[in-house]
Amino acid sequence: MIRFVDDSLTQTVYEFKNDSAFTVRIKALLKAYSGTQMGEFWVQNPEDPTALISKSASVVTLCMNEGADIAEIRDFIGFVGFDCLEGELKDLRAIGVECNSSGHILFRKAGCPKADLTSFEERSLQDSFSIIERCFSTDCSPQTYADFSHRIRHSAADYVCSGPSTAMAVS
Repeated sequence: MIRFVDDSLTQTVYEFKNDSAFTVRIKALLKAYSGTQMGEFWVQNPEDPTALISKSASVVTLCMNEGADIAEIRDFIGFVGFDCLEGELKDLRAIGVECNSSGHILFRKAGCPKADLTSFEERSLQDSFSIIERCFSTDCSPQTYADFSHRIRHSAADYVCSGPSTAMAVS
């Protein structure tokens, strides 16, 4: 049985045992978007979870463990619909989805010692977002700023500023 993740199942998602990048993505999306309408989350067999599914915009992310009900997941994902389906190649093939692109996932954590951050300035989110808009020579939509702000406030992204430059990392 696939159930919608509400407050009573949030901890179940965080405790899901699977070390794929797609599990990490689903957990990060849940942390960032829980309680909003920007993401939906489901768990298969909540008592003994076998799969996690998330949908944000038209992107569905899937991660499965041994014992997942493949037919149920295939039907459910078909019902939910997607423009892009992300998951381990073996999982996507198991549910009968042919991939049109795949690649390596980079697992890297960049670091910067605290001492090196002393020259970085504190800027408001709006100031930092303005720098990003100038870099791309575009006026971003209010929804883009809302997403940027939400990710920063909920620790799903971070940014640093130095002079006229801004760097942002998003999970």
